[in-house]
Amino acid sequence: MKDKATFERILKRERLARKKAERIMEEKSLELFIVNQSLLELNANLEEEIVERTQEIKKSADQLNILFNENPFPAMVYDQNSFKILAVNKTAIEKYLYTREEFLEKRIHDLHTKSDSKKLKAHLSKKNLASKKSSNWQHMKSNKELFDVVITSNPILYNDIPSKLAIIEDITEKNSLLREQDNQKKKYQDFIENSSDIIYSINTKGDFIYVNPSGIKFSGHTEEELLRMNFIDLIPLKYVKQVKSFYKFQMEQNLDSTYTEFPILAKDGTEYWIGQNVEAAVFDRGNELVYNVTARNITDRRKLEKALLRSEDKYRSIIENMELGLLEVDLAGIITKAYPKFCLLTGYSAMELEGKRGDFLLDDIGLEVIKTETERRKTKITNVYELQIIRKNGSKIWVLISAAPFYDEYNRMQGSVGIHLDITERKELEEDLTLAKIKAENSLKSKDLFIANISHEIRTPLNAIVGITELLQSSVKDKEIYVQLEHVTHAGKGLLTLINELLLVSKISAETFSLNPTNYSLSKCLIKNFELHKMRAIKKKISYSLNLDLPENDTYDFDYLKLGQVIQNLLSNSIKFTSKGYVELKAKLFNSLNDSDIILIQVKDTGIGIPKENLKSIFNNFELANNNMNGEYGGTGLGLPIVEKILTLLGSDIEVRSSKEKTVFEFHIKLSRQKKKNRLPKRVIKPLLSLEGINILVAEDNKVNQFLIESNLKKMKASYHIVSNGLEAINYLSSHSVDIVLMDMRMPIVDGVEATRRIRKSKLHFNRPIIALTANADDKNKSICLTNGMDDFLAKPYSIEELYSRIKTCLGEPTIMKNGQIDLLSDEDDELQVKLTRIFILESELRRIKLIEALRNKEYEIIIGICHNMRPSLMHLGQNSLYSLAKTIESGVKVQSNAEIYIDELGELLQSLKRNSIPD
Repeated sequence: MKDKATFERILKRERLARKKAERIMEEKSLELFIVNQSLLELNANLEEEIVERTQEIKKSADQLNILFNENPFPAMVYDQNSFKILAVNKTAIEKYLYTREEFLEKRIHDLHTKSDSKKLKAHLSKKNLASKKSSNWQHMKSNKELFDVVITSNPILYNDIPSKLAIIEDITEKNSLLREQDNQKKKYQDFIENSSDIIYSINTKGDFIYVNPSGIKFSGHTEEELLRMNFIDLIPLKYVKQVKSFYKFQMEQNLDSTYTEFPILAKDGTEYWIGQNVEAAVFDRGNELVYNVTARNITDRRKLEKALLRSEDKYRSIIENMELGLLEVDLAGIITKAYPKFCLLTGYSAMELEGKRGDFLLDDIGLEVIKTETERRKTKITNVYELQIIRKNGSKIWVLISAAPFYDEYNRMQGSVGIHLDITERKELEEDLTLAKIKAENSLKSKDLFIANISHEIRTPLNAIVGITELLQSSVKDKEIYVQLEHVTHAGKGLLTLINELLLVSKISAETFSLNPTNYSLSKCLIKNFELHKMRAIKKKISYSLNLDLPENDTYDFDYLKLGQVIQNLLSNSIKFTSKGYVELKAKLFNSLNDSDIILIQVKDTGIGIPKENLKSIFNNFELANNNMNGEYGGTGLGLPIVEKILTLLGSDIEVRSSKEKTVFEFHIKLSRQKKKNRLPKRVIKPLLSLEGINILVAEDNKVNQFLIESNLKKMKASYHIVSNGLEAINYLSSHSVDIVLMDMRMPIVDGVEATRRIRKSKLHFNRPIIALTANADDKNKSICLTNGMDDFLAKPYSIEELYSRIKTCLGEPTIMKNGQIDLLSDEDDELQVKLTRIFILESELRRIKLIEALRNKEYEIIIGICHNMRPSLMHLGQNSLYSLAKTIESGVKVQSNAEIYIDELGELLQSLKRNSIPD
């Protein structure tokens, strides 16, 4: 029973377990059904999602393809194992100039240079699949052109092939800029390192950050020592506070740049002065504010400044204690400082003078002089001039003024300083000397006239005495009486010769001796005068010869009587002093010019000679050589002086050479050839060139130009008046009426432009035309003339036709030139040329002296002015070389060296003209 109960209990438990298991199975089946249904639904949704995803992937692949192909950088895909190029974009094709097909046949090695082969092999051997960027490669295009690249590569699967995508950037230009930047940095660094200036940087505390080699050397410290120091450590103690305050101010005011000067101490204790610029800058590291400093050693300059101050004090003391009146004026003419000696000179106190214009010290003439000299000083010319000053008590004194401009630190003219020397006593003495000279000259002329008159009076009875004595000789038979009468005749003829020579000398001295040139054969003149002394030579038993080498047609225009007198005196002199040997007269052609010849004439003898010490003095009146002091050879000592004076009138100089037994007198004479009949006919002024009835004022300071224009106006029968400067022109017009004015631009005291401006302003002759005359024929000068009131402009040198035409045009009478020409070969114009040459010689000799003085004093503006004034005269005389040189000097080109050449050539020209020109 027990077993049955147990069995039933077990069976019941199994039934319950089976029911429970069935229930669980039913529940699990239901769950499985639900899950299955969910899986079916999920599968359906997944299929839709896969389709959509596939479409999105395709779309993304298309976009990636577009991004690859249209990338602005060259891009390519290559096999990571074989390195064969699998794909390239459009930019790569354009960049490398290969086709797509050509690319796909290449490996990436083919794009590199051979020099990159080892580096490329090492780079590709690394199987690193991560993204990698490399640079410093060079790629090569199909045309072999190289360019720098940087490559960014990423591993990808391309068509299931392990590959890399390479993006290539051309950095050629970037590398070039970087190299240039590096070069600039290196140059800048080299500049700083090699600069002779001290260059350093400090922080806001003043600690050194950098010091260049010059600064290290200058300080005497090592670089390590300086970089542990503060710049205040180098400053002497007494200047520390001053320097600190200065740079504290720069920092507080945020000033970008400052400059100051102070001393520093080198390591050896030497004190140096420096001038330094300090500029604020932001340092690269951490935006730290630093100061960059450039300094320069100014110790020598400081010493010079101190020396200059001491020198200025010394010279100021010297000047103030000299008898020189110093005066300083500004650009407006206001007196800014009157020194004690000037106050003493004028009688005014400094308070009465300073702050006022100095016009009240001058009269009208003085005001004009000051105005002119002030304008000259604006051209940086230091000038010296004379004028009168009115003292406080009303009296006038003459002063010599040396004035010079002074400038500020920017070379801008600020005014003038004048040194005044009282020359009143000298001027009075000059006036007395001038009066005495005039009296002496008048007395000398009276003496010469007296000698001339008394010589005439003595010669008349003396001729009678000689004549009567010769008559008595022919009638007496007593031998003793005959000999005595012969002595009387000889003495009378000797006295008559002396009287004739005295008369000739007095005529020359009294300027009553003139030339009378005629057409005559030079050969005939020489032969005739040679023959007159032939018998004397025969009596002395000496050789007497004539040697002529002259042109076949030797007819010239000359005063054959005066030339004959020269030949006679020289031959007579030679025969008198020659006892043995010979006397020779020689003449030959020396040089031939356009219309004249230069003839060399010599008289040679083998007489007693002339002592060396007497070679110059024998041409003085009544001078006898030392070897004739006892009168053995006779003579009055007037023969050779007469020869020299006549030759001077003939435009020649006599020279003498003498040894013990040989003497030569020689001279060159320029003779105009006789005009041939077949020459062009003389031209005369036609009525077309007449200016008769026209009154002309000429303002011209150049004597040669004055002579030329005067000659032309005379030919055209004009009435004229000539003045030498603009002030004289103004004064003349204030009291005279004219039809037209010819005005030179550059003249002393008041120039032509200023004179015209004043004439127009004063309404004097406001309607009268003014023609400018100038050697500067450029548009600038023409514009200056016309804008200042002149009506026309005539460039020097000008022809008579041009002058006539301009005058007529300005007077409202236009002309048409036809046959109204002037023949430059006419006799009248030959005479004009001779006069022109003589005036040029006289004026140019004075100008040459001024040129030499100006060159010595380096007064180049004076040299330029003289050359300007001489240019027209040189052109008139046909001196083209000197004219060009004067023009070069006037333009300011190498004034000093060209002026030296000009002075030498001018001297040679003057000597030549004096030898060759014929006086009027």
